[in-house]
Amino acid sequence: MAKGNPKKKMHEEILKLSIPLFAKTGYEGVSMRDVAVAVGLTPAALYYHFADKEQLYVDAVGYAFRKVTGVLKTAIEAAPTPLAQLESIVSVATKMLAKDKSLVRLMQWVKLDSDRQRLQKLGTTAFDELFLTIHKLVGKLTPGYNAGLLAVSIASMVVFPFEVMDTCRFLPGYQPQNDDPAVLTKHVVRLLRQGLSGAEADSQ
Repeated sequence: MAKGNPKKKMHEEILKLSIPLFAKTGYEGVSMRDVAVAVGLTPAALYYHFADKEQLYVDAVGYAFRKVTGVLKTAIEAAPTPLAQLESIVSVATKMLAKDKSLVRLMQWVKLDSDRQRLQKLGTTAFDELFLTIHKLVGKLTPGYNAGLLAVSIASMVVFPFEVMDTCRFLPGYQPQNDDPAVLTKHVVRLLRQGLSGAEADSQ
């Protein structure tokens, strides 16, 4: 989309290069000057593209998660049934999170944000499409469940292990295989399919 349009191309480049900065130190830890240096622009030139840091931050988070949403939608379209679609998006998501540490850290900073207005902007512009994609899928799978809560629960089961991975390595019962996206995918899908009472042991 940005191809052939220098302004759009630079706008996208700024978003790409600002994501690792916000992922490292959060909204409060990044200045517009920091972003300008990373991009190779003057602060004045950066303000030509973004009115202020909050707009840049919201747009950067939105850019990162629109890419995630696009990948998950492709995974859903490639699978034949709702259950296969669920397994597909869990598998794709765990691989993305294992590969992209910046994405995990960015989510952690977003969750620590205490500015309600900024969180509202993020909810309506950065995460809404991703949430609705999962919400729609689980609504097909389990019409008797609260689809909103179930979507959040599934997202938590996929994301949280990556957020606490470094700590979990020092907890009793830790197994190195737990860090493998394929192992996590199998565990989450089995738990969703069978529940606690009917699930087989992960080792089987």
